[in-house]
Amino acid sequence: MNQVVKRHLKTCFLGHATEEDLKSEILKEIDGSSLSLSKLLTLSRDGPNVSKKLFRLMDSEKRKVTNGDGLLNISTCRIDIVHNALCKSLEDVRETCSDLIVKMYYFFHDWPAQLEDFKILQKTGVPRLNFFKHVPARWLSICPAAARLIELWPAIVEYFTVFILKKNSSFMRSNAYNEIAKVLKRSTLKVDFQFIDDSFSLFTRSTLKFQREELLIHEIFMELELLVRTLAGRILKAEAAQKLLEDLSPRQFEYDKNALPILWRSSDLSELLTSLQNMCFC
Repeated sequence: MNQVVKRHLKTCFLGHATEEDLKSEILKEIDGSSLSLSKLLTLSRDGPNVSKKLFRLMDSEKRKVTNGDGLLNISTCRIDIVHNALCKSLEDVRETCSDLIVKMYYFFHDWPAQLEDFKILQKTGVPRLNFFKHVPARWLSICPAAARLIELWPAIVEYFTVFILKKNSSFMRSNAYNEIAKVLKRSTLKVDFQFIDDSFSLFTRSTLKFQREELLIHEIFMELELLVRTLAGRILKAEAAQKLLEDLSPRQFEYDKNALPILWRSSDLSELLTSLQNMCFC
């Protein structure tokens, strides 16, 4: 057809199955559909540690019919790698912030009187917005929820540190209020939420693009290079960031010399640079 065409061949439900069973099923369907194993280009998989043996088995089968030409190994789904990198970057702040977002949502959810009082405070220049629900098991939902808390921050602080103390001190005996009030005393809390919001904006450009339906394999390298370049630019001087992309060897860096004037420890920077490389070039 002189164009890229996508077709669904068959969905197989196997129950308990070994990698050998999967290989046999794939070969049976290729043969039964009059397709050529020699033209099988690659296998895709969802996660970095999924179906590694299946890939090796299918690679071996193809080599038998192509005089040694195996499958093209494009590794795993890059969205998973980027998501895992983002999850790692938020490791120190995610649990506390996630817990507060959930508690804040349910403090007002199905309590119209409390929500009405809170919205009165929003009239003083704060947008009249509701809280987003965050589900910790689906941790990507923390991004819009964190961004909403930043928008509502002045009203949140006033409600829990001033309004309740003056207008409804009975709440001070509830566990829900005390747990929220305790976390709000954390001096870096708003910065933590801003870090989450800013981090997601860097990563989601790539992840959202590759969740579309069309074939985008030809754009993977350019997108991930841009992501790594952007992240490296946050922690390294321009020349050092360029060197990272060219040499792919963070051990060659003199961290204190090449880092931007931020309070980076050499051990933290080394781990971060290695993660950047693995994300794009593993």
